[in-house]
Amino acid sequence: MKKYKILVVDDNKDFVDAFNYMLKDVLGNDIDVLDAVYNGKQCLEILVEKRYDFVFMDINMPEMDGIQTTKMATYLYRDLYVVALSFHKEFEYVQQMIEAGARRYIKKEEINKDTLEKVFNN
Repeated sequence: MKKYKILVVDDNKDFVDAFNYMLKDVLGNDIDVLDAVYNGKQCLEILVEKRYDFVFMDINMPEMDGIQTTKMATYLYRDLYVVALSFHKEFEYVQQMIEAGARRYIKKEEINKDTLEKVFNN
């Protein structure tokens, strides 16, 4: 069975902790690496050092937002699977993240076991 390398990019440490807990609940022993960084600049720095199967990307962050970070990350690594995570419901944000290279957009209030299982089962 495949073991996943996952990066979570979000400036809210409490959200990162809760989200990581959910990922561990869904994937259990199928997680090989679970890293977190807190802004887009840190994301790009760690992507130079490590390869990930999934990057869960917040939109609003200091230093570099998720849209710009996703554009740069998917330009560097075409096969990177970026999942946008945001409280924004407006179509404009969804469209900008998809155009930047995200493959999926999940509203933070809709994150649950089922939505996460769908990410990993597709």
